[in-house]
Order: sequence, then structure tokens, then C-alpha cells
Amino acid sequence: MRKMRTDVSYPGLVHIGGAAIASWALALLLAGCGGSGSSSTLDAAGSEAGMHDTPASEVVIRDAPANEAVIRDAPASEAVIRDAPVSEPVVRDTPAAEASSTVTATQTATSTVTSTGTPTATTTSTATATTTRTVTFDAGPADAPAPTCGALGEACCAGDICSATGAVCSGGRCRPCGGSGDACCANRTCTAASTVCNTGGTCTPCGGAGESCCGGGACSTGGCCVGSLCTGAGSTCPTLGGTCTAGSCGSCGGAGKACCTGDVCTSGSVVCSGQICESCGGVGQPCCGNNSCSAAGTTCSGKLCVACGAVGQTCCAGDTCSSAGNACSGGNCVQCGGAGQPCCANGTCSATGTGCQSATTGPDTCQPCGGVDQTCCAKNTCTAAGADCALSGNNAGTCQICGAAGQACCSGNRCSNGGCCWTANGGATCAGAGGACASSGSSASLTCSASACVSGAIDGGASVDGGTRCGGLGNPCCLNNRCTAGNTACSSNACVACGKMGQPCCADSLCTAAGTACAPLSGNGGDICQTCGGNGQPCCAGRSCGSGLNCSGTTTPTCG
Repeated sequence: MRKMRTDVSYPGLVHIGGAAIASWALALLLAGCGGSGSSSTLDAAGSEAGMHDTPASEVVIRDAPANEAVIRDAPASEAVIRDAPVSEPVVRDTPAAEASSTVTATQTATSTVTSTGTPTATTTSTATATTTRTVTFDAGPADAPAPTCGALGEACCAGDICSATGAVCSGGRCRPCGGSGDACCANRTCTAASTVCNTGGTCTPCGGAGESCCGGGACSTGGCCVGSLCTGAGSTCPTLGGTCTAGSCGSCGGAGKACCTGDVCTSGSVVCSGQICESCGGVGQPCCGNNSCSAAGTTCSGKLCVACGAVGQTCCAGDTCSSAGNACSGGNCVQCGGAGQPCCANGTCSATGTGCQSATTGPDTCQPCGGVDQTCCAKNTCTAAGADCALSGNNAGTCQICGAAGQACCSGNRCSNGGCCWTANGGATCAGAGGACASSGSSASLTCSASACVSGAIDGGASVDGGTRCGGLGNPCCLNNRCTAGNTACSSNACVACGKMGQPCCADSLCTAAGTACAPLSGNGGDICQTCGGNGQPCCAGRSCGSGLNCSGTTTPTCG
């Protein structure tokens, strides 16, 4: 047997007798002599001159970027893929503003070496690896629910109604009423002691010198009511003369005394009758000035004070009744709150599943609520699946199906699950996330992604072929000044937040902030949500104003 030795000067050569043979060729010859017919796999570096000790049937792939085809040592049955097994779906965190997609990268790397009887090697490289990443469209943050109404501090419900006890609709917002400094309650009433509703609709202190006279013309500490103002005891009564003493201006005006000039009485709870100041305000007594009565549970009816407030009795002042379960209807107190009955105070209903439905004639009544086309329940809520309380338009105050793909947009152009609100032909329809923003025209090529419309292919929410986003919050406006995200409006070719104080009005002139209304802002050139209901301010929803004020005008209705 011939001896083999390695040439130290040329490590890649092996000497057999007098012949020098390359080491790799020798390996091929020996493999051929073995008759195994096996194939061996080159190491990962294709330029290496040498063989590694991996079984010939092996095909493996090492971790590498998707565009590499590389082979490394590994057991013959191993398939090594970057980041995850071939069959595993890989989901990455996707920002809320992105819409994700599916990406497939394919790598192929196969190395085969065939041995022959001559020192020749043929290498063919192919590597195959498939990585599938699957992610779903991210709907982004949940749409804000429709604003509620009726409680203290919230917007007034339809018909300027507040459900909270001791609240009144003033300036479009439900505010405390009846206390000193508060807005007057319904029908200009006040609940705090020694207060009266002034001409500005505010409850102010009464009875003291220089203050307004209290109910029934009363003044404190023996004062005299002259011209609706109290003159302090010991002072001269203006216009009438005489010193104010125990409610009388000199010799006139007090209980049992002659009426002063002009049939005037200056003491509390008296009225001029037959030129004598007689007691008034109690049950069966004449009504006091301004048709008022001073006794609790009485009202002026036919110039006499009669009992009021109970079921079947005349309504008390301000169309009120004495029991929470009663309401004034047709001038008399009746049971309220049940299904089909008149609504109780502040438009409330006690029967389960009912809400106060406004009527064009007659009293507002408690009717089934929350279902499709039914009146909205308390705080603008709906019970029907997929229904939302319409806050504007012809269906305002009723529950309507909206928000899902193919359905009408909800109030404020809101769509659910990251959909896009696309307006066309006077209507607004929701396109589902991942679908076309429009059904026809050039905009049909736009894809809805997280409430914005995207042109071109989408990968992770970003266009990959030079496309752009429009319609979402902070994006440019889409065609014809459209904004597709809920509660946004187009302003200076950008989609901005709308509906709150100082912001542009949303679709259908909607303002979502309590106590605001949509009106032109001088010098702004657009409609803005502004404080409403006060003197000189825009009228609130339903042409309502604060206590003592009226809404007038058609182009820009104003309170005054």
C-alpha cells in the first residue's frame, strides 16, 4: 500500500507515491471507491476548499436576512428558518394608525456535490425557506361613545330637558337651579330661602333694603315693597311718601289699612280689594300681586288661591306637582312616568325600557326606547345591537343602525372598527377596514385603513408604492374636502378634530361639547362650536336659551 503524505508547502495537496493530488479530489475518489453514492454538503462559505463532516443528505439554512441564501452545518433533518419555524405565523405589534398585511419571503439553498472517478466536482446551490407573517388590521382606538345628556354638567337632552333633580337647561348645559346665584328653575322659581328670580333669570337675595321684594311682596324686618324693591323700615317710601313702618308707608299700604295711591299695598301677603289692603295668598283668599299665592301647596286660579299639586288638582306655579310620580298635563296633575303616561319632571320615565318622546301636540309621553327607530333612552343610549342615538339630522333623538361596513355613518361621521365614513350623493356610508373607501369613481382605488383612506399597496399601514393617506385625523383631506375619521372636519385642507369648544363643527353642524352650538365666527370664514344660550350668544339645540331669554333670527339664531 502506497503511503500518503501532506505537502507542508502546499497544505491542499496530498502525495501518493510520486503523484500530488488535491485533498478535495482525493476525498471524492475515496467516496467513489466506497460506492455509497452519497452526496455531501458544502459548508456555508461557498469559496471554502474543503469538506465538512455533515451527512450527505443534509440541507440546512442558517439565520440570515430574507434576501440571503446560506447553508450551515446542522443535522440532516433540520430546517432552520429565521425567527420562527416555517409553519408559524409571526405577528408583530402594529401601531394603531397602521393597517397590516401578509408578507411572504422565499429562500432556496440546495447544495449537491457529485463524485466521479476523476478529480471533478459539480456544485449546484439552491436554498428554500418560507416565512409567513400574518397580522390583522388594527382598528385603532375605539370610537368615543356618543355624548350623554341630562345630568348636572352634561348637555341638555332633546327638548331642553335635564333629568337631574334641581337642574335646569341653561346655555345648552344642565346646571344647578334654584339656589342663590343659580339659574332660576322652571317657570322662574327659586328654592333657596329669601331668593327671587330676577329679570336676568338668576336667583338673587330678596327682602332686604334695596333688594327685590320676595314672593307676595314681602320684605324682611318690617320693610315696605314699593315698585318691586324693598324700602327699609324707618326710611321714606319713594313715590308714595310716608315713613315705612311695619310694612305700611305712613297710613296706607299695610294689612287692613287703606290702599296707597294707585291701589298699591306695601306689606307682604296683602292685596288691594275694595280700597282696603286685605290678606292674600292663603287657601280661599284673593291672589296676591302678580297672581301669586304665599301658602304652601296653593296656586292662583280665578283670582283665588286654591290647593294644588296632588293628582286631580290644579297644577302649582310653574306647572309643577307635589309628588315625583305626578306631572302637569292639561293644567291638572296626573300620574306620570309609566308606559304611555306623560313624562315626569325633566323628561324622565320610571317604566323600564321607556324614554320620553317629544310630541308635536299634547304632552310628551313615555314610549318604548332604545330600539331601532325608537326614541333614545336616558343619556342618549340605545339597546338595539348596532344602534346609536342620532344627534343631528331628520332622525335626531332616535336610535338608528349605523357604523358597520355598508351602513350609514353614526353622528359625527363615526364608523366602528376602524372604518371610514365616505360621503356621496347627500349620504354618508361606512367602508370597512381593508375595503375600498368608495364604491365607484377614482376613489374606489383607495383602501380604508384605521379610519383613513390609503392609495396604493399597504404594508403595516404605510403605502409602499408612493401612495398617500387622506381623511384621517392629521391627514390631508380627501377628494372634495372629505374627512373619513369620526369627529373630524376638513379645515385648510387638513382633517382636524371637531365638535368641541372652539373647534370646527362636525358634519350636519353638530357640536358634541355641552353648552355649545354651531355658528359662524366673525372673521373666521367657517362655522365654529361656540358657547350658546346666553344673552347675545347663539341659540342652543332646539332654539333654546337660558332662563328669561328668547331665541330669535333665522340665519344665525341668537338669544336675547
